[in-house]
Amino acid sequence: MRLPLTLLTMTASLCFVAALDLKDRDAIHGDDLTRYDAHMNTVQGRHVIDMYMEDDNNIIKVDLYDGTTDTFEETASFKPSTQAPAYFAQLEQRAQELLGSDYVPQSTKRSICSGGGPNPKKRDDGVAAA
Repeated sequence: MRLPLTLLTMTASLCFVAALDLKDRDAIHGDDLTRYDAHMNTVQGRHVIDMYMEDDNNIIKVDLYDGTTDTFEETASFKPSTQAPAYFAQLEQRAQELLGSDYVPQSTKRSICSGGGPNPKKRDDGVAAA
């Protein structure tokens, strides 16, 4: 009798893990997938991607930065799918697991960010902002 219960538990655990294995495309509404794919095809090896959901506008933004200079290059906005909240919750959970006590939730980081890129104190012309 214990074996079936163990198998049931293992199966339920695997289903839960599989349910959490959402990809970035899963967060994008089907109407916007072609445009999203075209935008992502512009990404090159030097780019850093910042994908986030703006709760107040109910849109997903994908920002591209030049990873070699930390300069903002472009942004694109997309409609979220019904799976978008689960996708971003999954990212938060994975970040928390990886970073442990050093983890700061994205919502907290965004609220204190005042600039347009990875280094808000660095302007595009390389001069430090006041």
